[in-house]
Amino acid sequence: MKKYMVSTIIASMMLLACEEDKVIFNESQTFVRFEVVSINLPVEIGKGTSIEIPVNLSNLSESERAIEVQVIEEETTADPASYAVGMIMVPANSYNGTLKIDGLDTMFLP
Repeated sequence: MKKYMVSTIIASMMLLACEEDKVIFNESQTFVRFEVVSINLPVEIGKGTSIEIPVNLSNLSESERAIEVQVIEEETTADPASYAVGMIMVPANSYNGTLKIDGLDTMFLP
């Protein structure tokens, strides 16, 4: 069940990232694109697990970047205590970064 809830979160994030908006590109802005549309995060009973999702950015920076990601809680059925979404971390002088998501089985915690 938890696997499906975390999958729903990730799918919601991906769908929001894939919405087609007519945006005029401005080099001072940074755009983020997820490399995958959906991904499964299997969580074992009584344990937790993590996954890193690759992302691409539209521009370079001479310093490492951390980009905040927020979950739209009204658009998911997952218990907020069952997952933690990190920040997108992008090394200096790179277009590529990763987003870490932690899944936790909260039903069987001591």
